[in-house]
Amino acid sequence: MNANSPLAFRWLLVSMVVLLLSEFGLAQCKGKPLLKVTYEGVGMVINGKHLYLLVCESGETEYDNGEFQGASRRKKDQLTDKQRIELTTLLNDAAMRNLTGKYSGVIGFRDHSEWLDIAIFRPEGKQELTALDFYGDIKKSYPPSLIAFMCGLDKLRTRTDWHVSETLTCPAN
Repeated sequence: MNANSPLAFRWLLVSMVVLLLSEFGLAQCKGKPLLKVTYEGVGMVINGKHLYLLVCESGETEYDNGEFQGASRRKKDQLTDKQRIELTTLLNDAAMRNLTGKYSGVIGFRDHSEWLDIAIFRPEGKQELTALDFYGDIKKSYPPSLIAFMCGLDKLRTRTDWHVSETLTCPAN
């Protein structure tokens, strides 16, 4: 071992910590999180894991905007009163409260896969579910409450053109 080894190890360790903090540590609430949704894709789509939406009790929101190579990819916003009411309605929907597990919309072979991991933080515990491959005729395999929820998420992501609901038939308001 030479004299530079401890220094090289320190730089490696610092680099790893900075990388982890830049990807996951910056997405934090001042209060408690209400909802956290991450997007992940493989194949001929946006690859990797990205913050799709974080909503905090304080009304803060944070999300990646689809410009994953730029420094301006992470957007922060504040829910309006109308958005808070819409989100509360979505989260408290009885059918939505009963969703757990994985829901897949794929029919046939694809050269890619996308999914949203959804965590809803409730007083009684965390509700987790995954929406896989949300394109095609998902009405055959997705519950209507999940489709409405995914459409509602995109209404909260106001500062981006990247929305998973582009391929869905969203209910009219």
